Amino acid sequence: MCYSKFKTKNKATFYAVLAAALYAINVPLSKLLLNHIEPTMMASFLYLGAGIGLFLYGLIEKATGKAAKREPLTKKSCLYRCNGCA
Repeated sequence: MCYSKFKTKNKATFYAVLAAALYAINVPLSKLLLNHIEPTMMASFLYLGAGIGLFLYGLIEKATGKAAKREPLTKKSCLYRCNGCA
């Protein structure tokens, strides 16, 4: 039991460091690219990259069989979700 907690904690730390590293790389590259393209186009590239990354992550999860099983949306939970959007 202790091993699984330790493993999960290391995995979370790895993802946090990876996110920080990717963000640190993003800032100087964005400044260089802003000299050549419009800011709105730059923002669209960043969102496109994030979407592609999440899509690939989802494909890898499905391929390895580690995809989380999700419960179907019920009427009760739908009411809470709709109120959260308003």
